[in-house]
Amino acid sequence: MYNLVYNFFSKCIFCCQQSTEYVYSFPYHTEVPKVLLFILLGFTFAIMAPLILPFLLVYFCLGYLVYRNQVRALFKKVVLISLDL
Repeated sequence: MYNLVYNFFSKCIFCCQQSTEYVYSFPYHTEVPKVLLFILLGFTFAIMAPLILPFLLVYFCLGYLVYRNQVRALFKKVVLISLDL
């Protein structure tokens, strides 16, 4: 959440431009366990409260779109770097 707020303030309010050469790292040590916890809790409690399933589905669809966008940006950057050689 901090990164989103910082990015909003730096781009919109302070008009700072970031260099496009910086590649963001993915925090696997925090994100993967969080996703696995959502899977476990969502499917476990879906038996008792089926209303959880649509929210779980929306969460994972949005996550899929975000990760797909990150992979596309990474491969675009890799292709551009390899063409410069």
